[in-house]
Amino acid sequence: MRRILRVTGGGILIVLLAVFLTACGSSIEDANNEAGVGNGENNNEIQPSVAYPNRINIKVPNRLESYLEQSAVLDWDQDEDVDIIVAMGNGKLIFLENLGDLTFRISKSFESGHRISYLGDSIIYADVNGDSYDDLILPGSVLLSNPEGNFTSANFLAEGKDMGDALAIGDCNRDGYTDVAILYYYEERVDIYLNNEWGNLELKSSITPQRFPTNPAFGDANGDGLLDLFVGTYGSSVRIFRGNGDGTFTMFANFSPGGQPIHIAVGDFYGQIFADLITHGQLFEGDGSGSFTPLEIDVPEDGSFSPARILDINRDGFIDVVTDSSFRMGSEQGFSGIGSLADHSINDRGLSLGDLNGDGLLDIVMVNPSDFEEQVASIWIAQPN
Repeated sequence: MRRILRVTGGGILIVLLAVFLTACGSSIEDANNEAGVGNGENNNEIQPSVAYPNRINIKVPNRLESYLEQSAVLDWDQDEDVDIIVAMGNGKLIFLENLGDLTFRISKSFESGHRISYLGDSIIYADVNGDSYDDLILPGSVLLSNPEGNFTSANFLAEGKDMGDALAIGDCNRDGYTDVAILYYYEERVDIYLNNEWGNLELKSSITPQRFPTNPAFGDANGDGLLDLFVGTYGSSVRIFRGNGDGTFTMFANFSPGGQPIHIAVGDFYGQIFADLITHGQLFEGDGSGSFTPLEIDVPEDGSFSPARILDINRDGFIDVVTDSSFRMGSEQGFSGIGSLADHSINDRGLSLGDLNGDGLLDIVMVNPSDFEEQVASIWIAQPN
């Protein structure tokens, strides 16, 4: 019987928390002073304690510009109501202001000048320059925020037309600052940029994973406390590069999970320090050597456009897994049966989560570009089940 990690202090991306704490030499237990484990097996008799019964569409007029590809959920205007940002493939960002009653209005837009793709995360928020405000990281620049909710484009990561396709963030050199990995699909490389403490990101190293690389992710594959880099692919394997603790990486392992691991998610499910891996609806347990064992635990199948998210939907301290079509919730008795999203569409993409109505449960946001002239951002509000 496998025992799934329990973490107190939910509502954040557990995988990112584990990454940063591991990189700083701490554990999740240290951070919360409370930890336990739950039965990590499937228990289909358990109903998810949260449901997403209604889809609410927010129309985003397009004017024949580009397709919506990504979303981000954060309080960008600093008014304590969590807002939404949606991103088009041509790099245009549209800011949706939460008016406080789950209605949203288009407040402004921003031309980032960088393409946004569905190969992985192309828009991530983090406090890059240490001013306590969340900044936006794109495949070619950082948008620095201020208390008024405005963003200034700065710190270009890629010059000219050499724009990236997907991102991952983590502390690669253990200095406590957010570093960035940018994946270039057509150039078949990943560049590592280190943060110089003031939000200026400087190129440190480059790696060549394999042909047709996709979704990058950070995790500690060998338990040495340093971040390693996982890279998905349109091929048949996940490439893993061992972090050297200075922003450089060395080839470590090549793992073939079966099928095409286009989207991957990395996290420590069992509290054994080593990163585990999710792809194609299968959970693989890491052993620290770069090998992974498939477990008889079904997790939701990741969709065509978004990697799975590993987090705590209802802040009960147990890891949940969410994809762009369904979810499973962890508990003391094991993973629940699969919950679904109402009126889900195969074209939904850009999965992000946040508490939009302040009830303590994580709500879901995605975009759908099916109608080119009038695309939508969609929200699913979590309700106790």
